[in-house]
Amino acid sequence: VKLKEFLVETKVVTKDQLKDIEQESKHTKKTFEQILLERELIKDSDLGQVVADINGWKFANLKTEEVDERILRMIPQPVAENQGTIAFAETKEGIKVAMQNPDDTAMMHLLQKRITKPIIAYYATARDIAASLRAYNKEIGTEFDTLIEAHAQEAVGGEAKDSAVVKIVDLLLHHGYESKASD
Repeated sequence: VKLKEFLVETKVVTKDQLKDIEQESKHTKKTFEQILLERELIKDSDLGQVVADINGWKFANLKTEEVDERILRMIPQPVAENQGTIAFAETKEGIKVAMQNPDDTAMMHLLQKRITKPIIAYYATARDIAASLRAYNKEIGTEFDTLIEAHAQEAVGGEAKDSAVVKIVDLLLHHGYESKASD
């Protein structure tokens, strides 16, 4: 409600547009924010800053942050994807973590168990987090090289063992799925 009031007060949307967006949200099961972005009424980073300000959260624009791969991998990829959570940087104060809901105390508790350093929670938009999740698959070539080297010794008489082939195929399929490949 605060977001909607703010957007009308700042003339990002009119009251008629607000009602129209709310109706579309009910009928399409899209969030209010998704429709705002689809209609290009506000930029993703501006919406993120507004949501963070309204809720008293710190805001992370992951498009402008350099995500440290070592820090990123502190949170396993399936957890990051399912929870909308990305560890993106380390400072003297702790590990910076971007979340879709920084007030999620259960998630914060789980992260604190996994990451022994203090966690500094930031809000990031769903689009920003989704884009940043691609960093998990950034180095597929390196992963192939590592797999091939690790299993090259398993080759017997010029034939690779099935486990190496299965791992490579799994990696290919996963990368294809994440990249939304069609063929």
